[in-house]
Amino acid sequence: MAPAIDLNNLVLVRSSVTHHSGPQQAATLDWLVVELDKKVLQQHVLPELAERHFSDPQGLAYQVAITRQSGEPELIYSSDSEFGKQKIVGADQQVQVFGPPFGPPPRHGFGPMPGPFPHHPGVAGPFHDRSEMLRLETLHSSGPDQEWQLSVRHRKGSLDAVVSGMRRRNLAISFAVLLVLAAGMGMVIITSQRARTLARLQMDFVAAVSHELRTPVAVISSAAENIADGVVSGRPQLTQYGNTIKAQARQLIQLIEQILLFAATRQKQHRYNLLPLQVSELLDAALSNTAGLLQEAGFTVEQKIEPDLPPVIGDLSALSHCLQNLITNAVKYGGETRWIGIRAYASEPGQAKEVRITIQDKGLGIETRDLQRIFEPFYRSPAVTAAQIHGTGLGLPLAKRIAEAMGGKLTVSSEPGRGSSFTLHLPVAAKSVAGVKLDVPATVNPRFS
Repeated sequence: MAPAIDLNNLVLVRSSVTHHSGPQQAATLDWLVVELDKKVLQQHVLPELAERHFSDPQGLAYQVAITRQSGEPELIYSSDSEFGKQKIVGADQQVQVFGPPFGPPPRHGFGPMPGPFPHHPGVAGPFHDRSEMLRLETLHSSGPDQEWQLSVRHRKGSLDAVVSGMRRRNLAISFAVLLVLAAGMGMVIITSQRARTLARLQMDFVAAVSHELRTPVAVISSAAENIADGVVSGRPQLTQYGNTIKAQARQLIQLIEQILLFAATRQKQHRYNLLPLQVSELLDAALSNTAGLLQEAGFTVEQKIEPDLPPVIGDLSALSHCLQNLITNAVKYGGETRWIGIRAYASEPGQAKEVRITIQDKGLGIETRDLQRIFEPFYRSPAVTAAQIHGTGLGLPLAKRIAEAMGGKLTVSSEPGRGSSFTLHLPVAAKSVAGVKLDVPATVNPRFS
């Protein structure tokens, strides 16, 4: 008994071949009935075709499946164990492998179709020499559900997913570029605003310095003219004019020195002679240099210095200048109370790591919004400007830089209308610094200016 033949596994192979017949060409159709062996297809033919057409140097780049859509999908071949078992979603391409015949139906039987047909439907253009076209068609078709369907999908995702991913990535990159541009514009705006603010502060500084210079110069010039014109008569009057000229010249020199010292600290070219120093000698030097100012302004100075304070490390002249600026600042903004408190104490009694010197006044005080800016060069608060208190805006920035150069810091606490307290934090000197013992009195380096 002959084995049963599954008509769904039979296909027609239709070949169109051109023949030469003298000067003319003729085309004939040849038919061949082929029974497909699914096992051979699954194990050999289809894997080789998939490897040939859907691979790259790294291997099979696509997931490949051939299914028959008849009721429940039947998986004919799959390059991956799970691909094609369920309905394939997001395939890059789906085409029919086998399908119903195309073109005009053939005559009954399998004989050749008569006559030349250079434009037969399904054949692209006229036939050429020794060319042939093949078409696999099912011999028996029970409808479109019986067709074999080839589905391919890239392993990195479908083409739509790749395009969507690229679109999202391009949008993200564009958004990031826009953010960078916005940040750049913001930085340009902030920098320009800061540049304008700095330029304004510098102009205010020039105006303030000009005013500070004009007053002593005018006094010196007037006194010199009176002496030269003979207005001054007698030794007492001459002594009085001489003291006035000396005081104004000292004020002028101090102002110039402060400006030069500030410029030197900005350029980090200033050198300090660091030695162990007693707190008492620091305060004595600062009060000695400001004695004339305190006496002229009528200020009372109250000192509270803890006994047995450890020495600090620093430069006597620089730290004295720092304390002078704080005392001068207290005189300027001390108000009508005419009182300054000076306190020196250790941070931790017995095992102190730093010594603190606080200069306190009971004057105008500082607004909270100005506390973070008072150490900026040239800055003067609106309240100070409105009160017509003259200054250069360099005293506090210079004091802060000197403190930091000594390894310390300068802090402030203030309450508007009740006064301010500036505290200089200085590190305690080690038992031996650069070979100098603590029992050796610290002196100013003669070369230091």
